[in-house]
This record gives sequence, C-alpha cells and structure tokens, in this order.
Amino acid sequence: MKYLIIGKNGNLGTEFLTHLHDSDVVAMDYKDIDITNKEQVFSVIESINPDVILNCAAFTAVDKAETEYELAEAVNVQGPLHLSLICKQIDTILVHFSTGMIFPGDDENGYNEVATTNPVNAYGKTKLLGEQSIQENWEKHYIIRTEWLYAKPQNSSAKKSFNEIILDLAKSGQPLKGVADEIGQPTWAKDLVETLLQIIDQGLPYGIYHVANEGKASRLDWAAEILKLNGIDLPIEPVSGELFPRPAARPNFELLINTKLPPLRSWQEALKEYFNSN
Repeated sequence: MKYLIIGKNGNLGTEFLTHLHDSDVVAMDYKDIDITNKEQVFSVIESINPDVILNCAAFTAVDKAETEYELAEAVNVQGPLHLSLICKQIDTILVHFSTGMIFPGDDENGYNEVATTNPVNAYGKTKLLGEQSIQENWEKHYIIRTEWLYAKPQNSSAKKSFNEIILDLAKSGQPLKGVADEIGQPTWAKDLVETLLQIIDQGLPYGIYHVANEGKASRLDWAAEILKLNGIDLPIEPVSGELFPRPAARPNFELLINTKLPPLRSWQEALKEYFNSN
C-alpha cells in the first residue's frame, strides 16, 4: 500500500513517518504541495497515485483563526475539499484529522461521533466545514477527531507540546498556574497513529472516528502529572481560564466519546510511556 503524507514536518506527520518507515511512503510539506491550490493538488497527487492520503496539514493556531479566518478557511476547508475531489478522481482513501472543538463544549459527559456540532470559535468552525466538504464529495474517507494532542517535536518547525511548555516553565523558576476549568483528554500522537493504521489495515467502515486516550483531565491535572513523572516538586496554582484572556473562546469540556473502537489506554499511562521513551 502506498501512502502519501501531507504535512510531513508537523508532529503528526513525523509520527506517521516513524511508523511507516518500512512502507511505500511519499512525504511532503507545504513547499512540495499547497493544498489550497487545486491545480497543484491534482497535478502532484495524480503523478504519485497513492492508495492512502494522510492529510496532516492544518491551520491549528486557534487564536489567530479569529483574525486570520481567510487563511484558516483556505487550509482547513478548501484544502480538504481539493483532496476529496482528487481522491474521488483516482479512487484513493482520504484520512483527515479533526478536533473536539467542533462541539460546543458545554456537556460534561462529552460527545459521541453523531452528537450535534456547534463550534464556539472560528478554528472549530473551519474544521467542521472541512469535515463537511469531505463528506459531501467522497465516500472513502476516515475523519479522525482527536484532542489535546502531543508529541515530541522532531524539528524546528514543529510546535512544542504542552509537555515541553510546562517543563520549560518549571525549569525557568516561574510560578506555575494551571487552568482548572477546561477539561479534555491529553492524547499521545503515537497512540493516535497506531490506532489509525489499525483502522486502515482492518478495513473498518469509512466515516468518523473519535480517537483519544481514555479518562479526562484539566490543564491543571495534566501539568501536575507532567511534574510528577519528571520528579519535579513544584506547587501549581489552580486558576480559571478567564485569567488568560484569549481572542478565541474555548470549550469547557472538550471530551470525545468513542463508540466504534476498542478504548485506548488511559492518558496517564500514555504520558508515563511518553516520558520514559523520550
């Protein structure tokens, strides 16, 4: 099976490269293919003719999406649209990654794969429209919703994860504050990638899947676990998200309920292995 990874330098793209190193893989970044350019998308992908496209490219700057909506819309909506159209033309499976931010975040019990969507910010809106553009155009797709994703940055262009940010703050000696009223599921990119590849290998039905490590945590809980696993004894002050004014609203409960797959391991288990292996 021939894979095309789009967004090879991001944390998710590099994780796929690690797992697919023995496979037939072509990996590209925005300099190789601009998914907002339909003509280029068709030309490049027709020449490669992959069996599976892994779309790891996205505009993920949640706050910037409020003021740079046109760019976010181009990458998160027009990009997936172009990919779905070329996949339909050459009969290729499209894998696309989405987010828990497509939901309103007011239900402490979380949201399953068919729950009503209603994003609270511009980023979530573009991600939802991107999902819909795929669903309307090509049936052979896997839309993988995940949240609070982390991975070890493998290059200078990859974003630091929450793990590295907290450790950097701890080393700096600055007082630590942890948001206690935003609840989600910290998810290791390794577990996400392994699950997605199993979905493809097993030929599971096309559609939407929720993939996140089990359990739930506040940012405060996550930060405390990071410090504990690294043997750092520092106090963290519980605070409200309102203490950090941001352009984009955040859902209070970004919780994804998985009803289609075996449950992933707990976020604490995954985080422990993450630090043991890094």
